[in-house]
Amino acid sequence: MILFIPNTAIQNDGRQHFLPRPDFDFLSALTEKGFRFSVMSFESVKDDPFSDYALDDIRGLQICSLGMHDRKTSIVKKLSFYIRGLVKTNFFLLKKDTFVYIYYPGHIPMIAGFMCALLGKKYAVYIRGIWKQTGVQNRISNYIFANAQFIFTTGLGFSQQVQRLNESAEPVYPMTTFSPEQVSIDRRSYRTYQRALFVGHIRERKGILDVIRSIALVKDQGVDLHLDIIGGGDADDINAMHNLVQELSLQGRVSYHGHVSSADELAEYFYNADVFLYPSYYPEGFPRVVYEAMTFGLPIICTILPGMKGFIEHDVNSIEVPGQSPELTAKALVELGKDEALRARLGSTARKAVEEYFSSIKIKGHASQFYNKLNQ
Repeated sequence: MILFIPNTAIQNDGRQHFLPRPDFDFLSALTEKGFRFSVMSFESVKDDPFSDYALDDIRGLQICSLGMHDRKTSIVKKLSFYIRGLVKTNFFLLKKDTFVYIYYPGHIPMIAGFMCALLGKKYAVYIRGIWKQTGVQNRISNYIFANAQFIFTTGLGFSQQVQRLNESAEPVYPMTTFSPEQVSIDRRSYRTYQRALFVGHIRERKGILDVIRSIALVKDQGVDLHLDIIGGGDADDINAMHNLVQELSLQGRVSYHGHVSSADELAEYFYNADVFLYPSYYPEGFPRVVYEAMTFGLPIICTILPGMKGFIEHDVNSIEVPGQSPELTAKALVELGKDEALRARLGSTARKAVEEYFSSIKIKGHASQFYNKLNQ
């Protein structure tokens, strides 16, 4: 039995339970190999188009709910959820054959990881985002990492950092829609500079509002760029995005396409783009959309998040900008617009880097890597 603890809520539409495609694929592949899973997390009302794969379609998988959760949940109710998580984790740990797989960070993952380490139970960790680097939470995280049977991370940067605590840390094979083997960039042209692209959750901390502001700034400098936005999000965040577009009079220069589930349709947006923007300051690891932009040979303007360090480099395969700085993002857009050779160099170097990285990971796929580690 494997107790799987994601660090996102299970989406519930009143009939079925949902997680994003990479998590569904992971669970589905391993249940086909005979593993039994219980998935333990909060639930929330389904409002995320990325969580569009029904866990109920996986035979033998059990949902262990900690209760319904949303942004308005009170502190007292949240505390009751954490107590419930502690009790239910201990219930599973009393079973001799339970192995725990934890997505980190998060409060429930931290509780579960700490209990596993304290009781000497077998567990593994998948680090997807930034954990606190100071104080008690940092010491607890280090304790959890040091005692894990193995650890996966979203990029080389995290792996190198965590390997100081646990030699069994390694990057997971990128869970992208596209890989270099699938995508030819023969049709990529660096001569045009007309379309910018953002792909990701529509959330302020992902940098979407700063992207829109940067498009307004380059417009004032005579750069004629059209921005395509792909992704779903909460109604409040999407409304804020639309309001900003109207406020800056960008209705003819910004197109919002919502969540695009078709791989072929999404590929066309990547092929047609001339630059990819991702100035995120969200506490994440290595966003898969950056891998995908690199796969399509796009010049990239982005913040270099902790999980990206050592792989994404300024003026090598990207232009680095700090988060919450639309002025510097606009400056980078203008610089790229004036220099076709720079666009070509960054795009081709990004493609080469992602080709080498994908080929360096010998076992392809999260489920296969997990299976291999578990049976070593």
